[in-house]
Amino acid sequence: MIANAGTTRELATRMFIRDVRTMYRQSLLGYAWIFLPPIANTMIWIYLNQQKVISVDTGNVPYPLFVLTGNLLWLAFNSMVLGVLTALIEARTLIAKINIPHEALLISAFGKASLNAVAPFLLLFPTLLYYKVPLQSGLLLFPIGLLALLVLGAAFAVFLLPIATLYTDVSRAIQLLLRLAFFLTPVIYPLPKGGLAKFVSDINPVTPLLATARSWVIGDGPILTGPFIAIFLVSIVALILGVFIFKITVPYLVERLSA
Repeated sequence: MIANAGTTRELATRMFIRDVRTMYRQSLLGYAWIFLPPIANTMIWIYLNQQKVISVDTGNVPYPLFVLTGNLLWLAFNSMVLGVLTALIEARTLIAKINIPHEALLISAFGKASLNAVAPFLLLFPTLLYYKVPLQSGLLLFPIGLLALLVLGAAFAVFLLPIATLYTDVSRAIQLLLRLAFFLTPVIYPLPKGGLAKFVSDINPVTPLLATARSWVIGDGPILTGPFIAIFLVSIVALILGVFIFKITVPYLVERLSA
């Protein structure tokens, strides 16, 4: 991997640019599709809250700002998981014909997922200005919170990538699990204070990262420094181990995909 670093970096860059252009080339709205999903999802929950279908108390923070920030952070995690899980499947024709450094596929997948995760945050700053939320010093730490969610999503996906590549049921199960996890994670509501919901939230590794990163932006809410640091460090180690496992197993995966 070290010997091929130069070739890997150049190939991953070319694949990233090609794939991003391909995704939006035959589209009327083009790159606007990066922003539409979080906007649509946020508008649904704002409507439900305004119509009292649900009732969420976010204290001094306007609910639209609260739910938009939560949705953007969840999108970062979700995009990374799904983007990495499909990396080999999308490139099966290429890797069946050409011998390339396979880690370039991962780097390209990381790049595409990061673009889909980071670009929508351009919506956040006009929203902060609209609601006249003072810019907090914690905002400088927000990129670390976003990075932690991306690393956690990448580590989770890389570990499951070999088995998800061989069995499509795994990918479908993960997508279903992510839809369920959206409601079990404090994305559209504050941290639960008791009961089963609090227990589920406490054992959810996404919770400290998302809640802390959101608090750095909106200037209100819990900052779970200890759990945040612990999960971030574990995610980094898990991602490194996952890449090594991927490197070892990928020749067998390529053989199965080419069969």
